[in-house]
Amino acid sequence: MSNLNNRIKQLEEKAGISDVNKYMCVIVKGWAYGWDTPEERAKGYKIQPLFASAGGVDKEPFYLATETELDEFAARHDVELITIHVGFEDQDARGG
Repeated sequence: MSNLNNRIKQLEEKAGISDVNKYMCVIVKGWAYGWDTPEERAKGYKIQPLFASAGGVDKEPFYLATETELDEFAARHDVELITIHVGFEDQDARGG
């Protein structure tokens, strides 16, 4: 039975079943709101897959329309989402 479990684990690893891919989302508000164009903001939250060498999937960015979708995406077992907040009330123009 142990041999069977080891073989299943090897097959799952080769198939990428247990892989965790890294993504980044920059959320811009407040003083930094003008960084994105109105068209870009209308698309929603931009999710940027990291390069494969950094643990990502090395693909094109995609968009999620709502904060709920963003939270659901971040909660997936195969996702590690790095969220960067820029321009929020408690930050000054130097990013502090």
